[in-house]
Amino acid sequence: MKLNNMKKFLLIVTIFLAFVGLAFTISIKQSQNADIILTNNGLSSSYCVYQPNLKLKIRKLLQYLDKNCKSSKLQVQLKSKYDTDEILVWANYNIKGQPVIGDNARYFNKAEFQGNVTFAVISAHTPVANIVTSQNNRYLKYEGQYISIIGQLKANDQSEIQQSAYYLTTGIQQQTGNNTLNNYKIIVDGLNKKQAKKVGNFLKAKAIWVNFAQTYNLKHRINPTKKLVFGIICILFIWGISAMIAYNCNVNRRNLAMKKGKHSMIVNILQFNIINFIMICIIYFIVPMVWFYSNSSAVLKLFIFIFIIQSAIYDGIIFFAKKGGNNV
Repeated sequence: MKLNNMKKFLLIVTIFLAFVGLAFTISIKQSQNADIILTNNGLSSSYCVYQPNLKLKIRKLLQYLDKNCKSSKLQVQLKSKYDTDEILVWANYNIKGQPVIGDNARYFNKAEFQGNVTFAVISAHTPVANIVTSQNNRYLKYEGQYISIIGQLKANDQSEIQQSAYYLTTGIQQQTGNNTLNNYKIIVDGLNKKQAKKVGNFLKAKAIWVNFAQTYNLKHRINPTKKLVFGIICILFIWGISAMIAYNCNVNRRNLAMKKGKHSMIVNILQFNIINFIMICIIYFIVPMVWFYSNSSAVLKLFIFIFIIQSAIYDGIIFFAKKGGNNV
């Protein structure tokens, strides 16, 4: 098979479209992951749930986790059994903040859990009756106290519940740490199987694993496998078309050198790699302006990996394919 310049151009355009298709697939996947995190109150897709009957203070659990699970990044959410809007939060690292409204608004960070002052983040529809404004500062009324509000979550259309929830920090040194565990459903995010069992023994409660992503995907009829397969097809298509173009170049090095000059092979390889590099740059910088990405660096790393393999395939065929190839 012999490729003329027009056919070669069309194949390169096909590679570009395959990159765009892959970028679109990643965008959909990351967008759905972001929706899952937002709908899941900032937790990851898999976590442990405990419902103990122990009249043990919250700080005792936090002390146990801080001592026995230091190597893991943990987030604990305690949902009140009596006030469905109350959620206490603790973490031993700077958790990824949920989307908030306002330039100065924010979600909790590690320092707030280590201190002795409780802070609040409210939801989009937390009852106004529970909020007090004084000297341009907002406070949440909670058990006779006024808790400083540092942020308000954006409305989440994906979630039918928790739109009125309010989040409070808890910690070993905080007043909320005096509340008893039997009043809460305990969610611990970040445990491995062995740690989860030990925490269950400590709480004298069974560890129930929840895979929120799986439940969310079933509810919204999302099939992650289809996106994975399509992404793999795009990658293999990019590599396959690159190999096809290389095979159809003149791989007879002597004839190529005689007809087009000594360095024609190097020029051919540079042209192909530069064209693909430019295509990747265009997609990486332009596509995020149109589609959502929660982690654009992961996209760049994947594209670089694909480009390296693509270049190796093309260069390898040009240099090492048997003599007697066709002229372009």
